[in-house]
Amino acid sequence: MKKYKIYIYIYLFVILLEIFVFNYKSYRVMSNDDKRVYQKEDFSVYEENDEYTYVEIDGINTEMKSFHIILDNAEKVEYQVLYTDSTSSEFRSLPKKVYVDDLESSEYIDTYLSGDSIKIAVIIWNNNIDVSKVIINERIPFNFSNGRVLILYCILVFAYWLKKLDIFKMPYSKENWKQKLILVATLCTLIVLIFYINASCSAIENKDYYYFDFVNALLKKQLFLDEKPSEALTNLENPYDLTERRSEGIYQNEEYIWDIALYNGKYYVYFGILPALILLVPYHIITGKYLASSTVVFIFSALTAYALIKLVKNIFEKFFRESPFKLMLYSIWILLFGSQILVLNGVPRFYEIAVISGMFFAISGLNFIFIALKNKRKNYIYLFLASLFLSASVACRPTMLLTSLIALPIFLKLIINDFKEKKYVKIVLSICIPYIIVGGLLMYYNYIRFGSIFEFGAKYQLTVNDMRNVKNRFMTIGVGIIYNLFNIPHILPQFPFIERNTNIISFYGYYFLGDTLGGLFFLAPICFAILFINTLLRKDKKISKIVLLFSGVGLLMCIISIMMAGSICRYIADYAWILIIAGIMAFIGIWNIYKTEESKNILTKILSIIMCYTVIINLFAGMVSEHEWFSQVSAKEYYKIEYNINFWE
Repeated sequence: MKKYKIYIYIYLFVILLEIFVFNYKSYRVMSNDDKRVYQKEDFSVYEENDEYTYVEIDGINTEMKSFHIILDNAEKVEYQVLYTDSTSSEFRSLPKKVYVDDLESSEYIDTYLSGDSIKIAVIIWNNNIDVSKVIINERIPFNFSNGRVLILYCILVFAYWLKKLDIFKMPYSKENWKQKLILVATLCTLIVLIFYINASCSAIENKDYYYFDFVNALLKKQLFLDEKPSEALTNLENPYDLTERRSEGIYQNEEYIWDIALYNGKYYVYFGILPALILLVPYHIITGKYLASSTVVFIFSALTAYALIKLVKNIFEKFFRESPFKLMLYSIWILLFGSQILVLNGVPRFYEIAVISGMFFAISGLNFIFIALKNKRKNYIYLFLASLFLSASVACRPTMLLTSLIALPIFLKLIINDFKEKKYVKIVLSICIPYIIVGGLLMYYNYIRFGSIFEFGAKYQLTVNDMRNVKNRFMTIGVGIIYNLFNIPHILPQFPFIERNTNIISFYGYYFLGDTLGGLFFLAPICFAILFINTLLRKDKKISKIVLLFSGVGLLMCIISIMMAGSICRYIADYAWILIIAGIMAFIGIWNIYKTEESKNILTKILSIIMCYTVIINLFAGMVSEHEWFSQVSAKEYYKIEYNINFWE
């Protein structure tokens, strides 16, 4: 029984928090003796205009301790209470609050005013709102949240395990079933979060041309869409000029398809063909239905989460075999959340399909290299799969070609060694053939669409800029690097704790800036460890070279993204995982350099703080994401989370 006492104490502590802290508002008014109910006929003023509905109640002459509003025809609307008290005869305002239909906690405000109020008012920031009742000094309902109790209990128990259990202090071992169970639980936790955010944001998705029109085109064995561009569009002097399209009254999704490639009077899909070929088309053939883009994003996200865990395991088994399991677990959590998977699921469209599928194939390709070289005798089958998956990532997203640079030194070394030993047939077949086949097919695919083996369609996109004539892109590199990597997020003191930051240094030219949440180095601070490469170079040249390789490839992908596109959340996801891996390896490499337990303990605590910050900030970044779809599509669920976290609202 003594063994389990701590878990009982933790549970009792959480219950006490739930009762007396998280529900402290329910004790603001202990009875309904001074409760006052005001209906429409009791309102002294009731006005509506194009912006808001205004209600005023006069002659209250009592202290208002709680406020309760009931709206009959509002699904989601902001409201704000105005008040007078002993310190002010004119109205002062309380902070705004969001009212959500059928969410009780959104209807109540506990107020702390100075003495009696003569009159109060409420502004509902919408018109045509029917205010049914206003009630003051009503006891605020007690809201015991089982979900809040469970989550907090699990967090505290896990924190206790990290501090006390030996399995976190010893190195990772495949034979340790407890460690394996923790990794499985980690994967399952992230998949649940991915599914939750994806499902909460997918309802806004309309039928898009990738999973519907493109699938239909491929089934007809054609590469262009059935829909024909309008004559108004094709008759323009330059249909790729957004300003000309708008000036002629030709608007996206009305007169033309947005972010589609227009070439020789036909629409072509710019985004990678592979997800459609291996998932969407077979699904339609088998079921007769269309697999929604949001579902595809979820599937590849779950697979990518598994691949990322596998990658960290492979890195630790190869380079940090004696490091504690705790460090590996922290690294996994940092990579899973910092890689922007949750952000991609916050807007699960065909754009995100290209990014997340490319990530999956690229990461899996690197994993196959580790497996192929695990033993002294290299496995050519896994080398073949490594090349196949790395080359296949390009068929999802062309930018992913650069990830093959990570594997290039290994491939070159293997080819040179096998040529010296006159075993060149197997190595050529396993490494070169997949690239030749996939590359050849992509070149042919490009040629029959756009007349060029190197043109994927970006030049002919109907997007925010005329990609055929864009110039001076080298000058955007500095701006983009500062914004994509080092832009400080807008941190909030309450849920959702982060908001979009679109501030940019002055640039006197065109630079596309979409909704972004902050630079990668501040979303995943482990990346700052890369800057301490000099410390690592003096002690561990092998790890240093790998860190520099990952850092160089990640930075190159960042620069290419800046020059070709600009800044937006999903672009950062292309290379986030690469730079985070570099940061993790740099940090653990430095951890291994220090020999004293005191130094190692300090670094371990620093890593745990980085992990907590990365998990929290990126979890809520996923809920905000690029367009704040969560709060729009699943308002009740979103504000339920908000009022459970911001329990003081």
